[in-house]
Amino acid sequence: MIDTAFLEFRYKLRKIVARAGEELFPFITYFINWTHLQATMNSDNPPAPPDTLANYRELAVSDLEKSILEEHERSKLLDEKTFKMTLSLALGLTILGSVTAVLLRNVGESTIATLMRFGLALSIFYIFVGGSIALSSLRTLPTFGYGTGFKIDVKRANAPVEVYIDALLRQEKANQIRQVRNEAAFQALRNGFVLFGIVLILYFLVLAGIIHAGLPIAL
Repeated sequence: MIDTAFLEFRYKLRKIVARAGEELFPFITYFINWTHLQATMNSDNPPAPPDTLANYRELAVSDLEKSILEEHERSKLLDEKTFKMTLSLALGLTILGSVTAVLLRNVGESTIATLMRFGLALSIFYIFVGGSIALSSLRTLPTFGYGTGFKIDVKRANAPVEVYIDALLRQEKANQIRQVRNEAAFQALRNGFVLFGIVLILYFLVLAGIIHAGLPIAL
């Protein structure tokens, strides 16, 4: 019989590994989450399990309308946050472009120089990926629960409350897509800037003579 403590340890270890994977490779996690949420949002079936639908049906139409408006407002805030991240990206790339040229020219050829070049390449990769994810916010996501078509659906429906619930659930999924997009963009940009910071520290250590840049490249 497997010990309970071992099962608990294995579960915690899996969570730690999964979290580390998400932090190190946010673009993979983002793609998985984005694919799932997009499929759920655009599905012909209700975009929520039966117990969630039952809970939503307890709400009055006025409460559902209010929740839809709140989700619309939240979508604007999430898009604004993404826009600010794109500005950070532009500034980061400008700094990287200027400093990288200096670093690559002055360090020479050595083990530490090779590590620094690799770190810079990885840093630029992360920032590029983070920027690409952030810039995807320019592609408009659908908005549910507003407009003439929605009003007609409510008017024609035998149970108008179901139309409101469906719109609210789909709008929530759209906002979840925005949320995972922002999180992935932030994680990628953060990783890029952290790597760049490490390379910059190594560069100053080389300049100070604390690290020898003249060592031959180890095979």
